[in-house]
Amino acid sequence: MSKVLYAAILFRKYTRALTFENLSQESKIRQSLQTVGVLDSAYWISWHLFHGFTSLLTALLITLIGMYPPPHMTRMYPPLLLVYLLRA
Repeated sequence: MSKVLYAAILFRKYTRALTFENLSQESKIRQSLQTVGVLDSAYWISWHLFHGFTSLLTALLITLIGMYPPPHMTRMYPPLLLVYLLRA
């Protein structure tokens, strides 16, 4: 069995627990915001703006690192350079 597959199987339970915890926290936040009178649409707009901004920032960083790699990375063996670029 591949090491990656084995690691994925081991972390599945941990990932599911984190997902459940995240969903419960998110529903608590939404419920408390509704109690104060904030519309549900305002929550979702802020959620999309935040995640859109972080995704854009991550994509720009990855693009810049891909276009202008650090000087010490250009002398590396090409497969290692690929691993460096894909690890983010």
